[in-house]
Parts: sequence; structure tokens; C-alpha cells
Amino acid sequence: MYIKMASSIDNYMDIEVLVSMGFDKERVLFNHPVSEESAQKLGSIPTDAKSLNQSSSETSEQACAHSLKCEDCGKMLRSEMDVQAHAARTGHQNFSESSDHVKDLTEEELIEQKLRLQKKVEERRKLREIEEKEKSRAQELSRRKTGKELSQAKEELAQREIKRIAEEKRKEKIEEKRLREKLKEDIAKDRADFKAKQKTSLPLKNNSIQSPVVLLEKKECNVCAIQFRLTNGVTIKSTFGADETLSVVRDFISLNRTDGSLPFSLSTSFPRKVFCSDDMTKTLRELDLIPTAVLILTR
Repeated sequence: MYIKMASSIDNYMDIEVLVSMGFDKERVLFNHPVSEESAQKLGSIPTDAKSLNQSSSETSEQACAHSLKCEDCGKMLRSEMDVQAHAARTGHQNFSESSDHVKDLTEEELIEQKLRLQKKVEERRKLREIEEKEKSRAQELSRRKTGKELSQAKEELAQREIKRIAEEKRKEKIEEKRLREKLKEDIAKDRADFKAKQKTSLPLKNNSIQSPVVLLEKKECNVCAIQFRLTNGVTIKSTFGADETLSVVRDFISLNRTDGSLPFSLSTSFPRKVFCSDDMTKTLRELDLIPTAVLILTR
């Protein structure tokens, strides 16, 4: 069940009936203006109906928001888009509705605002250009520093390689010298043994005395120390019998080389001599490679 209320209530009894049904008295008077006579009978309600109607009109007008206000700086803003732009620009977060109207900008103010925005855009563009130049300069300095460090690292590596090669050559010379001294000691020992045996034996004729000397010379050259210089600069060493053929030496190189498996030829540095296939069947004694020799591999 519902009750249809009139647009105006002149009888205060009607108001009493609505109030007794549970309606709020002030709400009834707010929605339905009353006559001055009925208002005087109600007592607690303002007698000036015109004043009540005017008050309700003012309250309704105040309830309608025409703008937004920033509580942090007091700036009046026209719309929510202006609020978002203001918050993004200033970082302010406190806003409230306001019934005040935001005054429209004049033509001079619009021109001034446009110039101000153009100036800000130009300042940001210049700032961005400066930042890009600084970034490019920093990248160039970093590139130069990296290149310099890489060049220094390569130079240090080359210097270490030179020192390593020089150290290897020094060790090779020391080893070669030690080998020569050992051979000399062996020869001296063999000579001493031969002289001791000669003293204990019967006297021989002059023509037969020279034969042991020849035998001694042959015995002195029974060992041959050879150093090989490979195509990659690495050197290896080994000892062979004086009566072994050059083909045996070549087979040893093929099994122990570290510079690949490409065909190679053997030669001496001084005096310069390149060995051919016919030399492979000759002995080291026949090729004058005793007691020591250096053979160079060439492709």
C-alpha cells in the first residue's frame, strides 16, 4: 500500500497523519511547501514557508559541484582531466569538489598559456638533447677505454710470447752445450781406456799402431744428438745411432711432430743443405750429421 502525496499540504492534520505513519516531519515539509497558517499550527517548524523553500533551493545549489579544488595548493580545476594533469605535474593527491565556477580564460591568457607551454616543450627538448650528447660522449669514452685496454692486453701477450720463445732458445743452447760436453767427456774417457789397454798389450809395429786410432775415431761417433725445428717454431730433440739411416730419423719426426701432418722436407741451416729422397738410405755418419746436428722442417 502506498499513499500519493500532494504537491502542497495546506492542512496541518495531513502532516500529522504522515508523521504518525513514520515519515520524517522535516522531510515532509522539505518536499511539500506549507501555507503560513499550517506552519504556525505546527509550532516547531519555521513559520516562513517562503524562507524554507528558499533554504532548500540554496542547499540544492550548494550540493551541485561546478569545479574541483586542490587542497594542497588551492588551485581550482575545471575537469577530472585537469586534475589528472595537475597531479602528474605537481604530485599533489588531495582534491575536493567545489561549487565555485572556474572563470574562463581570456584571449590574452590563452596566448600566454600557449607560449608558456611552448617554452616548456622547448626546454624539455634542449634538456633531452643535452642528455643524449652526454650519453653519446660517455659511450665514446667507454669505447676508447675498452680499445686501449684491449690493445695493452695484446701488447702484453706479445711481450710474454717473445720472452717465452727467448727462454726456450736459451734452454736449448744450454742443453746443446751440455750434450757437447758430455760427448767430449765420453771421447776423453774412451781415449784414456784405449791408452791404458795399449800400455798392457805387446809392442806393435808402427803401421799397426794407427789402426786402434782409427777404431777410436769410429767409436767416438757412435752417438748422434739431433735437434729438430718444426714448422710452427717448436723444437724437439733426440739421440740416434751414427749408423742409422736418415729414414729412421724421418719416421721419428712423423711420430712426434706437433705442427700437423703435412708433407715436409729436411735441411740444415749452415752449411745450407736440403736432403732428397736418395739421402734417406744414407747413414748419419755418411751425411756428416755427427756428433750433433740441427735439422729444419720445411713444407
